[in-house]
Amino acid sequence: MSDNPLTLTRQSLYDLVWSKPMSDLAKDFLISDVGLAKRCRAVDVPIPYRGYWARKAAGQTPPKTPLPKYRTKAPRQEIRSGPEPEVRFTMSTERLERESSPSPPLPVDELIFNARLATVNFAPATTIADTGATVRRTARHKKHPQRASLQFARGERSGPIVNMEVTAPVLDRALLLADRLIRTAAALGLPLQDPPPPAPKPPESRRRYWEPPPPTSKPAPVMARLLVDGVAVEFRIEERLRRIDLDGPPRLKRRNQYDQSPPSHRMEATGVLRVVCLAPHFYFDSERQTWYDQGRSRVEDKIPAILWKFQQLATRTLREKAEAAERERQREIEERLKHELSVRRANNAKLIEALERQAGAWFRAKLLQRYLRALRRTVGENAVDGKLGDDKVDFLTWAEQYADQLNPLSTTPSNPDQQRERSFYGASGEAMLKQLLLRVSGCDNEMAWKRPAAEDVQSSDKDC
Repeated sequence: MSDNPLTLTRQSLYDLVWSKPMSDLAKDFLISDVGLAKRCRAVDVPIPYRGYWARKAAGQTPPKTPLPKYRTKAPRQEIRSGPEPEVRFTMSTERLERESSPSPPLPVDELIFNARLATVNFAPATTIADTGATVRRTARHKKHPQRASLQFARGERSGPIVNMEVTAPVLDRALLLADRLIRTAAALGLPLQDPPPPAPKPPESRRRYWEPPPPTSKPAPVMARLLVDGVAVEFRIEERLRRIDLDGPPRLKRRNQYDQSPPSHRMEATGVLRVVCLAPHFYFDSERQTWYDQGRSRVEDKIPAILWKFQQLATRTLREKAEAAERERQREIEERLKHELSVRRANNAKLIEALERQAGAWFRAKLLQRYLRALRRTVGENAVDGKLGDDKVDFLTWAEQYADQLNPLSTTPSNPDQQRERSFYGASGEAMLKQLLLRVSGCDNEMAWKRPAAEDVQSSDKDC
């Protein structure tokens, strides 16, 4: 494995470190930013402190840490010893080939989006007066110093505004950023969503006496949303804030609204802008939904990535809506099938009840007929007297008629006189079943008739 050494002096390394962020410079040397910082500390080259590049991006001129004189140290690997050591960066040919290898191909949707983005060509606005009506309305709402000179065509004074939370020093940049984002989206076929129609006024009730009119509150402004494939994407341009702890002991949270203890911290504007996607938002999602100034990279340069993310969110929203509609359709089908099954079961239950009722009547009739045949064989030609109210009847004849009309397989019609009397309120089924089981099972045998002895029969014949 061959090596490609690169040797730099301390002054050259110092100039490079303070010319661009460490993460970007480390990529040029094909090493990590941690490894580059170790090389700088080894030869006493100071690196930019935290917040340096953020202040540079905000237009400030933060001071640089001067390059100190080299303090003699023990020689280290890849560092030449001497009064002014030189730093050698060893880059392997294998790593160079790996870094220069082509990246994996992009998805087809992203390729189509990039092709559409390449056709967008317009000059960004440089002043607030050159921006669109939505941004000019936002400037008027945010009390921009030049709001009095802004011109509006007929019908442009009312409408949605851009959701924006920034301070006055970066208001101009935030407005120009919003105009550039909206114009780029419109060029890609992603317009702003039309504002909702005004709500109809409720009808006035008839008053018998004069009453003062109710107080009317100013309606809240409507925030602008991008319409991406029919999905409303809500975004906000805001300024990042920095927490600054105040001097003194740490204080707890205020107990209530009457607690007058001074706050323990304050928030300071940093001048760093960021674009936040508010909706559609998916919880427990690790994908990035915030874009902000980072080093020399400004958020204006990330508008293509922002719009591509909006496109992905709209596609995902449509896909999840379609999946939810499919789940709802499947649920309705399952509910319909369950209802149809319940109806079929209810209809079958009616037939089953009829079958069981007929089988029960047949079983009861067969039981009674079997007993009557045995009774007929026992008594022979003799009659068994019975009482039907005040009338005297032949019990065997009456019982055979009852059992015959009870049998569902017999053609004898049902005798209404022999049917059970039904109460208007209904009778207890358990009590009736208990009485029937007592009679049929023979447990109520003490009330049953008993065949008389032969001598009793002869004596009765003599009496007659």
